[in-house]
Amino acid sequence: MAGNETAYLLGIDNGGTVAKAVVFSQDGKEIAAAARTTELSIPRAGFTERDMNGMWKASADAVREAVQTAGIDPKQIRAVGTTGHGKGLYAVDAQGQPAGPGIISTDSRGKDIAYEIMNREDFRDDVYARAYQPIWPGHTAPILSWLHRYQPDYTARTRWFMSCKDYTRFRLTGRAAYEVTDAAGSGLYNVPEGRFDRRLFAAFGAEECFEKMPEVIQSAEIAGYVTADAARQTGLSEGTPVAGGLFDVNAGGLALGLTDPEDFGAIIGTWSISQFVSREAPKLQDQDELFVVQPHCIPGTWMVHEASPTSASNLDWFLQKICREKRDAVEETGESIYAYCNREIEQFVQEGRKTDALVLPFLYGNNIDAPAMANISGLTGKDGFTEMLAAFYEGICFCHTVHLEKLFRLQGRPKTLRFAGQATQSQPWMQMFADILEIPIVTSDSTQQLSALGAAMCAGTAVGVYQDFDDAVSRVVRFTKRYEPSLERRDYYQRKYSYYKDTAAALRPVWKRYDSTTGSDGEI
Repeated sequence: MAGNETAYLLGIDNGGTVAKAVVFSQDGKEIAAAARTTELSIPRAGFTERDMNGMWKASADAVREAVQTAGIDPKQIRAVGTTGHGKGLYAVDAQGQPAGPGIISTDSRGKDIAYEIMNREDFRDDVYARAYQPIWPGHTAPILSWLHRYQPDYTARTRWFMSCKDYTRFRLTGRAAYEVTDAAGSGLYNVPEGRFDRRLFAAFGAEECFEKMPEVIQSAEIAGYVTADAARQTGLSEGTPVAGGLFDVNAGGLALGLTDPEDFGAIIGTWSISQFVSREAPKLQDQDELFVVQPHCIPGTWMVHEASPTSASNLDWFLQKICREKRDAVEETGESIYAYCNREIEQFVQEGRKTDALVLPFLYGNNIDAPAMANISGLTGKDGFTEMLAAFYEGICFCHTVHLEKLFRLQGRPKTLRFAGQATQSQPWMQMFADILEIPIVTSDSTQQLSALGAAMCAGTAVGVYQDFDDAVSRVVRFTKRYEPSLERRDYYQRKYSYYKDTAAALRPVWKRYDSTTGSDGEI
């Protein structure tokens, strides 16, 4: 590439249901983006899977469209970075073909195994002291344990286990590797020693799978180069460098500019994600509460985060499945259902209206240590669409608040909170978050493509477009909107949040008694 040509960076982001490809300029400006839906399969209650070849084709098609839409020569793309959902499991055989379906992080087939491990007397000393995180059903470790126990043919034919974004990078480069931020979120990685730990595999009854973990690489390491076959499928130039990439939580944190321990970030999407960067990870292990601690891409720092699948996807379910007729009627007028909902909520708040309707948005998982299910309570005959809508907005705010308050107990309350995710386009929802949390909120320019931007920043650092991650943040990250908390509805929100916590606590024994998804024998 000639020295005076503009250089671009490509970020590929694979979430649970969508593959995105975004072309960015060096200053973080979005040039072009494309997305493809990846079909979710739920063959049994608690199972969330997808076809791995289908996911790759969706990613490749999105890349081709993004590059074509950008109207640039593919050779102008200096490097590619990949990111994707963490946890879950993606496996290939010795020929590089999928060993089975890809398993998404909302999968709960291994929940009995996860709860069993968490309740062991030696959990803190034998597992947590190494993995640096409590174990969720969607973690790689309980999923792998379940497969090894109930579908041994799956693990037997596997040559390499990987994370979601590692599989995308494998298809781009042909090199099997597990990048460190995703490895550290598997539950099988010894975080303080920086390696997969055979003892952790043994704790989950899957020691035989230890040899099937590929080498661990760094986020800003050049992991390989686009192969001729991948170039034909994506439209990229053969030989384009591909960075190690990073877990989407870390990617989002990087694109939010989280480099200082005083900065907190939250991402609203499928998952409620709250995070901050620490330079003192070992001290976190002395706390009574359990925290998720993983290496961050910035050397010498650790990402501390709380997360659960209790966020905006629950609202999407309500609008798509319960309110389909209203959604169709609104969209026939040419207005987005989300714009309509925002107007309804803004008016609801401005008029000082309140509702006892309460939603626990646990459709895809929960933020308490129990097999909790979604719940709607407090409805009365006077409630209608707007009251139910407000209950979903509030319930999702409360789930994020649970996570943030846990981090505040560790680090203290920040002066501002950095929010990202497509939901930040909703000004009334962001104001509701600020009012409930009683902290000013700022939103990022790149709210909708945050993880892809973080992946692109990682790629740029790998090939020297940026001197380091701090340089990337200084040149890319910007905030344009700020929401100051209002105390007008303080009493209402405090009462409603207490109602939310009390309801979840009261239902805990009911959920445990009537849990009816996957039994310990792997059968429904």
